[in-house]
Amino acid sequence: WASESGHALGNEYQESNSVFVIPDTLSGGVGTFIKIIGKTDAAAIAPVLRGSDANKRRVLYLAGADTTVRLENIEITGGNSGSAVGGGGIYIGTGGEVILGAGAKIVANRCEGVVTDTVHDANAVKAGGGILVNGGRLALSAGAEIAGNRTPYSVSSAGPNGAGGGAAIIRGGVIEMTGGVIGESLGGSIPGNAVYGGANTGYGGGVAVWTAGNFEMTGGVIRRNSLQSNGDQRAGGGGVWVAGTFKMSGTARIVENANTTNHNGGGVKVYGGTFSVTALAGSGLEITGNTRQSVANNVHKYSGVFILNGTSYANGLYGPFGPY
Repeated sequence: WASESGHALGNEYQESNSVFVIPDTLSGGVGTFIKIIGKTDAAAIAPVLRGSDANKRRVLYLAGADTTVRLENIEITGGNSGSAVGGGGIYIGTGGEVILGAGAKIVANRCEGVVTDTVHDANAVKAGGGILVNGGRLALSAGAEIAGNRTPYSVSSAGPNGAGGGAAIIRGGVIEMTGGVIGESLGGSIPGNAVYGGANTGYGGGVAVWTAGNFEMTGGVIRRNSLQSNGDQRAGGGGVWVAGTFKMSGTARIVENANTTNHNGGGVKVYGGTFSVTALAGSGLEITGNTRQSVANNVHKYSGVFILNGTSYANGLYGPFGPY
C-alpha cells in the first residue's frame, strides 16, 4: 500500500499528494485492519513516517471502506497537504478509521489544501493541519499526541480561511477522545496547534468541528492551542470551534488555549452547533484558563446550543467551569 505515485480513488481525486496511500480497493475494501507499531523498549527511538513539506506531500491517506489503521509508538511528521484537500499529516476518508494509541504522535504537519463548506463559509477553507476527518473516524487514547501542527501554511498566509490547526472534522466525520493530548505535547517540548491567517477568518486552533461532524471527549486534554486570525464574527475558538456536535464528559479538560482575534471564544466558540457538557463532582472535568487577547474567555456561544448538566444557556460568554 505504500505509494509515491498514488492511486485512482473512485469519485474523489487522483491521489498524488501522499507518501503512503491505503486505497479503497485494498483487500476488497472490507474489514481490513493494519497495525503500525514501533518498538517499546526503553532504549528504542520511535520510528518516524515523514511527509514532504517541500514537495507538498502529506504522510498518510486512508480512503476507505471498512479499513482501520492503528498507530502506536510512531511519529507522523513533516507532512503538507499541498493543493489537495486538507489534512497535512493524515487524511481519513469515508469508511476509514485511524486509532492513535500510546506513543502515536502527529506533530509539525501543515495544511495548504482546501475544502468547501457552503453552510458556514462560501469560500474554500484550509482544514486540518494535523488530521482531516472527512466522513471517517479518528480515535485518541492515553499517550497519543497531536501537537505543533498548523493551518494555513504560514503565519502571514493570505487567501482561504483556516480551520482546525490540530484536527478538523467535516461531512459526518467522527472523533472519539478518551485520552491523550491535542495541543502542547506531554513533555512540553512541542507547542500547541495553531490557526494563522492575519485578517482571514480562523476557526478552532486545536479542533474545528464542522457541520455534521461529531466530537465526543470523555478524557484527555485540549490545551495551549492558539487562534491567530481575525475575520468576521465566525472567528473564534482557541481550543475548539463547534458548528457540528461536541460532547464533553468524564475527565475531559479544555485548558489554557489562546485566541488573539477580535471575537470571543478563547477556549470554545459555538457557532451554530451543539456543545454539550456533563460534569460530575470529583470528575476533574474543567474548562479553565482560556483567554482572548490575554483576558479570561472560556466559552462563547454565538449561536446554536450550549448545555451544561441539562441547563441550556443563552447566547453569551461563560466560564470558567471547574475543575469539578
